[in-house]
Amino acid sequence: KLTVMLDAETFGQGVSKSQKRRVKELREAGATVFLCNGGAGRGGSFHSKALVLDRRVLYTGSANFTQKSRRNDELCFRITGPAVAQVLAKLAARRAMGKPWDGV
Repeated sequence: KLTVMLDAETFGQGVSKSQKRRVKELREAGATVFLCNGGAGRGGSFHSKALVLDRRVLYTGSANFTQKSRRNDELCFRITGPAVAQVLAKLAARRAMGKPWDGV
């Protein structure tokens, strides 16, 4: 099961055709894609960067999940334990305020 959460503003305005195509391919393969906004009433972007595996392992850091990021000097951390549940709770709250992307 894969859930992808993207910034609604950036994805709606400035995403490249190749990025949109890749997200569409993930959706067609069974992923659920949500478009999320930044903090409620703050006008920011949804800038969280997290990859959670089996609800037990979290990867997070400065890296974006893009081709360009592979060329950057980035930080990535592997985290286990109670912090994973805290991050999942925060992501679930943001997802609840997002909207599913229909692939168009």
